[in-house]
Amino acid sequence: MTTCIPAEVISFVRRIRLGFVASVTPDGMPALSHKGTLTALDEHHLIFADIESPQTVDNLRQNSSVVVEVVDYFSRKGYRFLGTARIIGCNSLEASYISFYEEWGLKDLRERLRNFVVIEVQSVQGILSPAYAWGSKETELRDRWKTYHNNPWKF
Repeated sequence: MTTCIPAEVISFVRRIRLGFVASVTPDGMPALSHKGTLTALDEHHLIFADIESPQTVDNLRQNSSVVVEVVDYFSRKGYRFLGTARIIGCNSLEASYISFYEEWGLKDLRERLRNFVVIEVQSVQGILSPAYAWGSKETELRDRWKTYHNNPWKF
């Protein structure tokens, strides 16, 4: 059953622009892959452009169940999505998806694209670093991880 993705979650996913997609290989092994084109398509779907994702797409053709996580590196907050993936090949139906990504800023997509993967979201769950359970505040975590990101050798 499709769930509605709240507006603030859509905004979050579109801002982060990186998600981790978990699929299952044909022999039952878990597979995880980052997707720099993953974003919210609308209030019920996530999407990523298959530019160089042959293993993920093959896995999803065999088993369409998928888990996606999108996490803000600095705040250590994010969302987990469970859903069902649909592979959309390059044909006349993908024109709206190409327009969507061109508006998003992705150029020369037609030359690089293999497929689109549209994920019908069945559940959305907020996720937090255990640091929050230990009493950390978001501003503290953001400052700590920005300092690390800007100069990892002084951490």
